[in-house]
Amino acid sequence: SIPILYNNDNFYSRLIQSTKINILLPGLIPFLDDVMREFSLKRSFNSKNLDPKNYVDLMLSGSDLKDLDNQIEFFKELGHIKDEFTVWRKSKIRLPNQELKIKYKLHGTSATDLRRSNKNFSLRVKHKKEGPYFENMREYTLKNFADSLSISTVAINKAAHDFGLISPHGRMVILRINGVNVGLFMLVEHHDKEWFERIHGITNYSVFKTNDDWDRKERSSWAGHDSDSDLLINNKEVSGSSELDHISMGRLKSLLDSVDKNDLESFKGLVDLDYLAKFMALNTVINNNHHTSGDNLKYIYDFSSGKFKFLFRIEDTLIKMRGGIADFNSIWSNSNQVDTPTNKVFEALLRDSSFRLKR
Repeated sequence: SIPILYNNDNFYSRLIQSTKINILLPGLIPFLDDVMREFSLKRSFNSKNLDPKNYVDLMLSGSDLKDLDNQIEFFKELGHIKDEFTVWRKSKIRLPNQELKIKYKLHGTSATDLRRSNKNFSLRVKHKKEGPYFENMREYTLKNFADSLSISTVAINKAAHDFGLISPHGRMVILRINGVNVGLFMLVEHHDKEWFERIHGITNYSVFKTNDDWDRKERSSWAGHDSDSDLLINNKEVSGSSELDHISMGRLKSLLDSVDKNDLESFKGLVDLDYLAKFMALNTVINNNHHTSGDNLKYIYDFSSGKFKFLFRIEDTLIKMRGGIADFNSIWSNSNQVDTPTNKVFEALLRDSSFRLKR
């Protein structure tokens, strides 16, 4: 009866939540998973391996594994994963008929899951520019299943993509390192130059986000993602394909200034309103503002249209709406990251009745 209870979705979800609240139980879930796996009757009746496409096989050397473990311990002590210390290392990925050279590094910002178990790491993988690539992806992320995601994470982002939003979506795979099963990961292509061009036909763009070095900025809340300077142009990092970032930077300053001054008409002239209506409609249904908070929010400036769009990327799942009809327009902006400054970017539009109708 215990294994049956443990495999009940409701019970397992509550157990995960309890371990997140109680810092004295960081390794409980991985330990119980290993124990309960031994009692699984499925193993007796279904020993067939998954299709090869459901595995990702990385080949790491002994020094690679030692370095990975050292980095995990370092970031656990530091309290977060710092970009400048995540060094790319050369390795290989094994495919059915060949091995491809790659580079990899730790992925993420928070060290919370690493504290629960050293197995709870996520990786960024990159191929040589000239190829060949793995499943036509030059760069992709292997995000650990323990990092708050679920099957619904894949479904929500895929729905967003189908709805016409700029949304990276992936699938679940089993990661193996040197033939050893590491666990369940979400494989998702990184939103880089190749991805924007191949998937969305966007070739000239800039992407802005707040800097995410958590030890170099003040925090406006306990969450770590947001900062009181989130709406300042001085606190932004830029990437993308354009060589005219100074122009898009000026446009972003105008956008942020319009938010600060409550200048709705100027704001509406800088964003793709049709896209943003879809963006906020789906966000209202999902009711999760984690991905639009602080350094998670990514502003995409498309030079072909001269307008801003936003990346849609749910990292966990939907959140139950709480409140009455009168609170409908404010529920989403307070669903996860409460009082984050970037809420103002979207709250400005909700004061406009024509936009609410479009949404």
